Amino acid sequence: MERKNFRGCILSVPFLPSCGNPWEDWLKWIHVSCPGNLHSAPEFSIGAIRRKQNWYHTSSTGRCFVQILFYVNGIYYIFYFLATLAMIVYKSQVFSYPDDFLAPDLAVLFLMAVLEVPRLYLGCKGNLREEEGALGLSLGLTVGSVVLSVYLLAWQTYVLWADVVLTAVLLCAYGLESGLKVMAIAAFVS
Repeated sequence: MERKNFRGCILSVPFLPSCGNPWEDWLKWIHVSCPGNLHSAPEFSIGAIRRKQNWYHTSSTGRCFVQILFYVNGIYYIFYFLATLAMIVYKSQVFSYPDDFLAPDLAVLFLMAVLEVPRLYLGCKGNLREEEGALGLSLGLTVGSVVLSVYLLAWQTYVLWADVVLTAVLLCAYGLESGLKVMAIAAFVS
């Protein structure tokens, strides 16, 4: 069976059984006979195509997972901010919350919210554009957010079990996201 593509190359595909992987089938059984000896160019060698295939499957999947994690973390942080704010208001009404400690706890929460916006923006931008600088800045802002989260977890005036659960989930998301950011930066640099 012979067909010609748009460049005038003759494609001959023998009728052989499939091994289950379309890339392997394509690499093994499609013979390209084209003017200008196109199939001997280094970018069309089997090794180069396999390297591109492996890069696509590892890097693209990792980048997609990081992007999904950015969106999930953004939605969770909105929930975390509102729940923590409601708990601080609750603690100030129910417990004898000293007024001079209420302001720092609220300031830390709002500073964390201010840091979260550029952290997520730079992370999404750096991941989509494959910019290690933006991902590095996002990683630095993540370190700041982790420090502020640990403050709310350990050194807040009153810590409820709900504070512990919410902050533990947030810290786990930060840890997973940071690990994937480091892997993405390493992939972009190499």
